Formats: sequence, C-alpha cells, structure tokens
Amino acid sequence: GDARIKISFGKENQHISGASNEALKLATGEFVALLDNDDELSPDALYENVKLLNEYPEAD
Repeated sequence: GDARIKISFGKENQHISGASNEALKLATGEFVALLDNDDELSPDALYENVKLLNEYPEAD
C-alpha cells in the first residue's frame, strides 16, 4: 500500500466532528482534504488543486 494513506477504524460512531478530529490527528502533510461518505472527487481534482497551489504559492 501507499504509506501516505492512513486508515483508522474507530470503536464507536464519533459522528462527523469526532471522525474529522481523528483524521486530523493522523495527518502529517501541509495540506489535508477531508471527505464525507457522500462526497465525490473528479479523477483530476487533487492534481488541479496542486497545480493551483504551485501557481499561487502565497495562497492559503
């Protein structure tokens, strides 16, 4: 597998806020993308975001 991808299985339902907080604890990168179970990304969504971040490095 890809070491950049981390999976955490909780023992109980923490709802969206708890699940998001647990995900953020695992994050090690400069940028984080949080998706819910009903969210979809286009195949090139992350590429397009990185392209814009590289084009505009002063953006937050």
